[in-house]
Amino acid sequence: MKKLITIFLFFCWQSIAFAQNPEMLDKIEAAKIGIITQKLNLSAEQSKTFWVIYNQYSAEKKAIRQELTKLFNNSRTATDEQLVKNMEKMLELRDKEADIDRKYYKEFQKAISVRQIFELYKAEIQFKAFLVDKILKRGGKRKGNKGGGEDEDFGEGLD
Repeated sequence: MKKLITIFLFFCWQSIAFAQNPEMLDKIEAAKIGIITQKLNLSAEQSKTFWVIYNQYSAEKKAIRQELTKLFNNSRTATDEQLVKNMEKMLELRDKEADIDRKYYKEFQKAISVRQIFELYKAEIQFKAFLVDKILKRGGKRKGNKGGGEDEDFGEGLD
């Protein structure tokens, strides 16, 4: 349940923050690209092919996230019947997301090693966790809470 709430908060924050602050989106994207580049240790040759594939992958995943965000945003005023339909749609979207991961796992193999693919997925998960942590700390600071803990060494400039 806690994980679902965190994901929900992330999607809500993402849609609001990006709509209000395109500069923040650019900073987040730059930080994400930087951490992926660092974690994967791409050669110049790998970079040429990898980033083309990754950008397509990201675009498809983003479309799924946008649809999920719409479902979450519409849930407040939805009837129970609409919520059931939304849950079915959410499950379909999660299946689509898994299909995208399977598809691009094969595509990524054309550009990078299996170890690098693993590191990519790991880096994306770590980056999302970092963003959620930043959001929660930022919200706490607004309410007078100082947050706490040390940040990872990526995402500088996101404050």
